[in-house]
Amino acid sequence: MVMRTKNAELTVCFHLPQAAENFIKGLFVQRQIEIADQYSKAVFEVRQIESLYGKVASLTENSINEITVKTLSPIVCGKKNEAGNYTFLSPLDAEFVPMIYANWKEYHN
Repeated sequence: MVMRTKNAELTVCFHLPQAAENFIKGLFVQRQIEIADQYSKAVFEVRQIESLYGKVASLTENSINEITVKTLSPIVCGKKNEAGNYTFLSPLDAEFVPMIYANWKEYHN
């Protein structure tokens, strides 16, 4: 990797419970991140860390249809079938949004 600018932005996303949030923040206490491999190393200053947990945790079944979200990576949404396997849903499927919410809610309980 060759950087030709003084500043760069890196977005790292985790879907973790709030209890892990303090652990993640603790990793950046020294406000530096080191990116290295066997040949080279670079140390970067961390200027900002942002948690979206409060914004996401406040969602309810009624408000889920009132927000617009943009994912940074693809979303896979599945529903267990009678055999115990997942049937993956298309975003156009009527059950897609309710299942996204149900999966999210189950994950946070």
